[in-house]
Amino acid sequence: MRSTFNRCGQAAQEQSAGVPSRAVKRVIVLGALAGVFSAALWLPGGRSELVSLSRPATEPVAPAEETSLVPAAEPMHESAVLHLLEANLAAMPVPATPPTPREASPGKDPAPAEGQGEWKTVRMRVTAYCACPICCGKNADGYTACMHRIRPGDTFVAADKKYAFGTEMIVPGYNDGRPVFVKDRGRLITGDRLDVFFDSHETARQWGVRHLDVRIRRP
Repeated sequence: MRSTFNRCGQAAQEQSAGVPSRAVKRVIVLGALAGVFSAALWLPGGRSELVSLSRPATEPVAPAEETSLVPAAEPMHESAVLHLLEANLAAMPVPATPPTPREASPGKDPAPAEGQGEWKTVRMRVTAYCACPICCGKNADGYTACMHRIRPGDTFVAADKKYAFGTEMIVPGYNDGRPVFVKDRGRLITGDRLDVFFDSHETARQWGVRHLDVRIRRP
């Protein structure tokens, strides 16, 4: 109780006498130190001097490490760039260009496309038929022997089995001289006999029987 009373009484006397207290003194000292440090940091070399002051005098101050710069790669010359591009282009595969089909010259047989046979001329006995029961009997179901569905305006021929389905034929006087395909068979169509197809029975009858030089190209 005594020591506490004496301290409190002493503090009261100091305040009344105008003497700053210990807490106020500490704030003043800390503020002064902070100002010194901040001023030292803004001066050139201030950081290194502060570090040296904070270390013992016997400890040598390590010199600042020098940064080694990696030399930049030299730019490539224009000739080197062109040489590199030419080497890359030479290494690239060249795409193969498909052969262009040859056009048929007028007055001559059409040129066969790649993978097809040549045009040959065969003398044939050519008759005509339609899809009616009179011409096809019980097979008048609207389909040919290769299961081709007959449509209005169809043009094709029935030929012997030695001519495969898809064989092209040019029959003079039929389909305006344009090629047609073998798509049908017939019980009486054997050898070098041929049947051309028409939409109507009357048109087939008007065709009659003709002996013609038919041009043939096998698939």
